[in-house]
Amino acid sequence: MLNKLKDKSLLKSQCFINGEWVKSDTSKEIEIKNPFNNELVSYVPIVSINQVNFAIESADKAFQLWKNESAITRSNLLMNWYKLIHENIDDLATILVLEQGKPFKEAIGEIKYAAQYIEFYAEEAKRIYGDILPSPFSDAKVFVIKQPIGVVGIITPWNFP
Repeated sequence: MLNKLKDKSLLKSQCFINGEWVKSDTSKEIEIKNPFNNELVSYVPIVSINQVNFAIESADKAFQLWKNESAITRSNLLMNWYKLIHENIDDLATILVLEQGKPFKEAIGEIKYAAQYIEFYAEEAKRIYGDILPSPFSDAKVFVIKQPIGVVGIITPWNFP
């Protein structure tokens, strides 16, 4: 089924660090197998703590520039991502089928669902309004200004019950 991919570059076995795809510095990998037929789909690299730290430092450097970008620039970037997902939806669904062994139509639905979040936040990126709150002092105003705070690392489940 991998041979059905129009754009094989969508299936990566590398890490995206400092703006480029790089191999793990440990040469260790986890096999990703199709649960339906147990065929090898790809690999996920296992990186060292040094490579993790470099990724965090690189993300922080990028953040220093990114935090100064305009709301419309951020929105446009997210909207481009949303469009790329839709342009590549068949390949992305094929990869999901291979990784999870699920029906193609269900994979399409999941990708569309995920893309809706990106579209939503692309629109929200334009709306970074602050608030004016009541002040306990008659000669003062309290402003809430929304601004980026920095790099975070999160692990989130993207699954269904």
